[in-house]
Amino acid sequence: VYGESDFGIAVDMDDLAANDYALHPDRYREPSVVFENGGAFGSVMQSISRGAPCMAKDLDRMSSHEKTDLRFLLMNDIRDGIMNEPETSLAFIDDKFAKYQVRDGDLIISKNGYPYKIAVATVRDGLKVIASGNLYVIRVDSEKADPYYLKAFFESEQGRRSLDRISVGTVLKNIGVDSLKKLEIPLPPVEIQRKFAEEYRRGQEHICRLQEELELRKKELAGMYDKFPL
Repeated sequence: VYGESDFGIAVDMDDLAANDYALHPDRYREPSVVFENGGAFGSVMQSISRGAPCMAKDLDRMSSHEKTDLRFLLMNDIRDGIMNEPETSLAFIDDKFAKYQVRDGDLIISKNGYPYKIAVATVRDGLKVIASGNLYVIRVDSEKADPYYLKAFFESEQGRRSLDRISVGTVLKNIGVDSLKKLEIPLPPVEIQRKFAEEYRRGQEHICRLQEELELRKKELAGMYDKFPL
């Protein structure tokens, strides 16, 4: 039942319980979306975990001043929906953080900082990456869903609204593991998802090529003055 104020809403205890007793009004203003071929996000997950609970002192201890094939993935390494090769090199990975390793094809979703950052992990052979604690690493069951299809959905207007609806917090929004698992998402047959994902990847690869060209032109312009005969 809607309240009289634009800033509040009256809900019954059953609705509160179904939403883990979250008290943010936005969660209840819009009804849950029900998809014809829908299912819980958790039903297509092999696993979901937060990144490594790595303190600053832990990262300082493991960091390397030289480039290595051990990297630490930060939110800043995800730009324009693309996971770039992490810039933070590590000399070693502490055994207690080894289980937070990111694999190629994992779906990465930021835990906080709306709009949330979403990317499919690209990890070349020989590279080992662990994620920071403010990222969710989701291993998708490839027999049930394609990570690029899921990424495209969460980047859509409908997907962003779905994530916003399960967000908690006012100043800094964040999403919880249980809410993500319960979130209803569209799940057409996986063969259709894969065809869609193939076209999506081609578009993303085109963006990567354009970004590389842009960076090259920026470097050329930055060095142009030094080459100009005065």
